[in-house]
Amino acid sequence: MTPAEKMSFDLRRLALDVLDGRSDELTLLRQLSLLERNDPLLFEQVVKQLEQDNDRWSPSSKLPNVEVMRDERGFVENVKFVALGDESNDKTKHICWRSDYSERVWVEAFAEELIQECEKKKDTKD
Repeated sequence: MTPAEKMSFDLRRLALDVLDGRSDELTLLRQLSLLERNDPLLFEQVVKQLEQDNDRWSPSSKLPNVEVMRDERGFVENVKFVALGDESNDKTKHICWRSDYSERVWVEAFAEELIQECEKKKDTKD
């Protein structure tokens, strides 16, 4: 089993625990955020694996399916774990994680512009 396969399975099991009330949702959301920030390449592999593994296990396993939404550049915006369950139930349980990547990129670019402006002003004063 590759690291991406193992991690995607662990995340799916954790999502099941959250959906069943045996674990805290913040634990799952934190793991996804940390993975995205600390190892973006592995994060992308894990998300692809999550998508590929939909319907891999029997419905009796109750492992949730995963829906992934990407932006126009292909970056992951949302990962949604959807509980498999009774079709007659109108209230589908789900967990939705939202990436803050685009906000971080904007803040970093803005900060870089401010730094450059400050350096220009400093150079003109000298």
